[in-house]
Amino acid sequence: MPAPAPREATAPVDPAESLRAIIARFPAARAVFDRHGLMNCGGEAGPDERLDFFAKAHHVPLEALLRDLRAAIEAPPPDQAAPSEPRPTVASPKAIPVAGQSAAPRGEPSGRFTPFLLAALGLTLTFGATLGMINLARLTTAWGWGNLTPPSIWMHAYVQVFGFVGLFVMGVAYHIIPRFAGTPLRAPGLVTPSFWLQLAGVVSIVCGFWLAPDAARVFWLVGGLALVTAATLFTWSIGRTLAAATPGPERFERWLLAGAAWLLVATGLVVVAALANDPTWHLVLWPVALYGFTANWIFGVGRRIFPIFLGLKPRWPRVESPAYVAHQLGVALWAAGAWPGDGAAWLWLRAPGGVLLVVAATAYLSSLGAFRRESASPMPVEPWYRGYIRATWIWLAVGLVAGPLVSAVTLARGGYESVILLDFARHAVAFGFVTQTIMGVISRVLPVFTGNSLWSPRARTATFVLLNLSVAVRGLEVVVVTGLWPEAWSLIALSGPPAVAAVVLFAANVGMTLRGPRGAVERTPVASDLADAPVLRLLDIPGALNLLVGAGFTPLANPMLRATVARNVTLRQACYLKGIPLPPIVEKIEGLKARAS
Repeated sequence: MPAPAPREATAPVDPAESLRAIIARFPAARAVFDRHGLMNCGGEAGPDERLDFFAKAHHVPLEALLRDLRAAIEAPPPDQAAPSEPRPTVASPKAIPVAGQSAAPRGEPSGRFTPFLLAALGLTLTFGATLGMINLARLTTAWGWGNLTPPSIWMHAYVQVFGFVGLFVMGVAYHIIPRFAGTPLRAPGLVTPSFWLQLAGVVSIVCGFWLAPDAARVFWLVGGLALVTAATLFTWSIGRTLAAATPGPERFERWLLAGAAWLLVATGLVVVAALANDPTWHLVLWPVALYGFTANWIFGVGRRIFPIFLGLKPRWPRVESPAYVAHQLGVALWAAGAWPGDGAAWLWLRAPGGVLLVVAATAYLSSLGAFRRESASPMPVEPWYRGYIRATWIWLAVGLVAGPLVSAVTLARGGYESVILLDFARHAVAFGFVTQTIMGVISRVLPVFTGNSLWSPRARTATFVLLNLSVAVRGLEVVVVTGLWPEAWSLIALSGPPAVAAVVLFAANVGMTLRGPRGAVERTPVASDLADAPVLRLLDIPGALNLLVGAGFTPLANPMLRATVARNVTLRQACYLKGIPLPPIVEKIEGLKARAS
């Protein structure tokens, strides 16, 4: 009996190759990635992230991951008729995952974050950023907008804090925390109720202040109770997931749990304010929500992803624990000192709270390695993303100096805090730091979540420019309050339109990216033989390499990838993986081929 023919050697998997390309060539690899935390991230096709980046982000030794992949790729499929039959290494067009086709069992449903993102954008485009622009014009100009009423300010604040920021944090957390923890989300049945309760709570409060002023207190209380319940469900699910996490080198979990605890405090203060029918509780509520809830979540998520995404080298690990404690104590003192109470009974807490917030932020960024220039990342860091995050740190510093630090010095000298200066500091932190962090992180991770390319990098850049322009113009409050240019008061309203334009562009980018690639590339009927030819063979045509690299197939610039991936991927598959229309590429290559002959 003749010995079985040896099986054909498996094509190597290059660490610089994207997960999407690997899954397209070897569908069995999907199960390996899911086991190491992918959990349907990137949809059925997988994210367009490099393999070595995935290994670092998920704390998986690259060598072990390569061994697991090779074992899965070389294993014969269960339905293979004869073990001696060679397994083809070139995937046919049908091997490309499409909607409704599953390559491996999933531990997590996809699209869990989508309702949160869309609802957050809808709220900020109406009663969030848009109403804020109108309020600012009413306050600083005489353009006939009418008088600025307190409920209008409260609506804007509630929508931005609990609608825009709250829904974004909750939606993204439900998606990324299981991947950070290396375990499925605990109590996934709480996701949908928490979404509807959070949305209903914000809408109820807005409706009360806007449509039913006589019954505003009832709507306010009902909305507050809904927000407390949503925060409780969110904290329970995320807390249990983090408790089951595999310990990693970062201690980011404590920041996230502290942020969830402060969210419970903030929503509790909403109920207290409604029961007391006393809006002065907002003086305590907004610092708790801004510095307690949002800042803790940004610091926690940042501790986990910024060293990887930005190539930072964390340093002074012993500094981070004191920074964490100082920040929580600073939030408590800064917020408690804002309560007017009986005269200035609580005011003495304000100055030390402000100092602690500044010290904690400085220590945190120092331990993160934010002030070091050298990079620890073997992968190139995207310049636009570095620009976004560094800008957020600048505005955080500006906001902390203009707010807590100046207030601490002023109060220590027996003076009074400037309401206008505090307003600028609050917006520098809320818009320049918090909102810009959300926009930058979402623009970076949404393509990974969905498997779709970002709809418009130009819109992303324009969003960045407009948002920072808005915060800079808002800085005219500083020159007004210092007496350098009092006449600039009416110009402050000009910060509103760029802010709204930035939100509109960001919303369009998110919505179109969630919608998916422009056109079903894999279904495009192209009769040319070039469409199904291996990319490596097409590179023999003079000018084809430059054409393809310029069209977006940048991995081909790497000689190693040309020798491996390009050998096993057809032009049709490559266009699908990159979301690039196939017919124009084929037409141009046919032109090059005709000229060469």
